[in-house]
Amino acid sequence: EGSARAGSELLDETGLLGEVLPEMLKMKGCEQTPDFHPEGDVYEHTLRAIDQLEDGASPTLALGLLLHDIAKPPCRELRGERTTFYGHSKQGAEMAEVICRRLRMSNATTERVGFLVSQHLRHVSAPEMKGSTLKRFLRQEGIDELLELTRLDALASNGDLSRYEFCRRALGELSEDEIRPP
Repeated sequence: EGSARAGSELLDETGLLGEVLPEMLKMKGCEQTPDFHPEGDVYEHTLRAIDQLEDGASPTLALGLLLHDIAKPPCRELRGERTTFYGHSKQGAEMAEVICRRLRMSNATTERVGFLVSQHLRHVSAPEMKGSTLKRFLRQEGIDELLELTRLDALASNGDLSRYEFCRRALGELSEDEIRPP
């Protein structure tokens, strides 16, 4: 309801964040590459992302955005001068589902949050996808929510919306029969 960042910061200041979402504490100080994430560590990126949630955002979008990079700390590796987070989407989906179950979320919410976290980087390769692969990607149930998560994620980092806009354009240009053939 427009106070996601303030609520998260309050949980942190009172020490409750470690009780409710201890995985988030590991995001603090987990540095990212400045070319993609000039805002700093994973924790700050996540706070910036959830700060953009508009009133009326679905609980699954809010949770998906909160947890989309939850596995970056355990997946972080230094390869020469480069920091990588290989596998963080897959591992993050597993972690997000565990967190949702711990928080007693419904199965439908848990599954959708897992989907959002696991797919949150898939749009990056959309411009290079074969037509049939792109159509399969765009016809997934929950694609609008996923694309909104990717938009907020990009705005919280380097602001590059080109791949999000590519997917939106493709959705607008393709007919329903092209996306979902009989």
